[in-house]
Amino acid sequence: MKKIFRIVGKFLAVFGVVLVGLAMLELTVRVYLNFHPLTEVEVEREELFIPLHPYFGHQDESPFMPERIEKKSESEYTVLLLGGSTAMTIPWTLQTHLNQKNPFPEISRFRVILAAHHGFLTVQDKNLLVAFLSNGSEIDLVICVEGFNNLVRPLENYAYQLPLNYPGWYWVAGNRMEYGSPGAYHLALFLDGLKNHQPARSWKSLQLGLNGLVQLLAKQFHTRGIEVIGEKITAISTEEKLLVWEKALDLYRRDILFMNMAARCRGIDIIFVLHAMLGYARDNPTEFEEQFLRTSPMYDLQLIPYSLWSQGYDGLRETGAKLQENGVDYLDLSPIFKSAEYNPYIDLVHMNQEGSDAFGEKLAEAVLERIKKDRTSR
Repeated sequence: MKKIFRIVGKFLAVFGVVLVGLAMLELTVRVYLNFHPLTEVEVEREELFIPLHPYFGHQDESPFMPERIEKKSESEYTVLLLGGSTAMTIPWTLQTHLNQKNPFPEISRFRVILAAHHGFLTVQDKNLLVAFLSNGSEIDLVICVEGFNNLVRPLENYAYQLPLNYPGWYWVAGNRMEYGSPGAYHLALFLDGLKNHQPARSWKSLQLGLNGLVQLLAKQFHTRGIEVIGEKITAISTEEKLLVWEKALDLYRRDILFMNMAARCRGIDIIFVLHAMLGYARDNPTEFEEQFLRTSPMYDLQLIPYSLWSQGYDGLRETGAKLQENGVDYLDLSPIFKSAEYNPYIDLVHMNQEGSDAFGEKLAEAVLERIKKDRTSR
């Protein structure tokens, strides 16, 4: 009997130590989250492994409409910013420079509304613009920042035998389970769902642990999915790729002409912007840029040589020049960093803080000049 009591006592002691350890861990996590609230948001919102809706970017196939934009005062000037991920670092610096340089007393405040999304190209920008126009949003100016996605997405679509302007290869790849193991995908979904049930819902430490496992699984099949698509694209000949881009650039032109007409029919100004690309139109690339082009494992650089991306960008610029001749307000900012002595990039197309600030300032100057020109001609 004494032996049984000793065994039970040891078990209870171990159980107590485990409970105290878990309580201390939970307390530590809650204190950490109190000082780092963004971590908790990331835990709840991480959706890397969930295929996105191809047209609207959200996580299901339900109908989607953006919220109506309403001015906060009659003297406010609203700017709708469309584009892919490159545009997502611009709105705050653009808004800051617009308000700092504002020469118009009748405009009390510039407000920039971000409607850009990772992976978007002009076909999604077009759909989103129509949605904002149809819900009666109060918009003074639309800015559409695009470029690289109108080259890479058509190649991905072509590799999957989809229409070149189909907007969501990642959604198709996810549903075909070419993101690696179907087991890893469904296990990630299951573990993510556990975070919304007890006891995980009450224990932040359990949520963090589950989130870590989900991320490991998600990145496993996400990485494999990128490899699968890369294998398909690298198998396409250079001649085929150039023919794909020839057709893709025509679709790019048509999307822009449609958006230009749709906005102006509603009396809304619209500017189309070609963003910059690392190493392109640069007098003196920095050491970071040169090393990046030599050694980076970035997905896009594994698909085709950089020299071919440069040819694609030449095509975008030529298309933009023709659009300008047709009266479209097309702003080519691909050479914005031509003589810059600093490094403005974090990868092939995304800008760091210094690059985003310079881009936003240049864009703000163009917007203010455009407003001035319009008001002078009235």
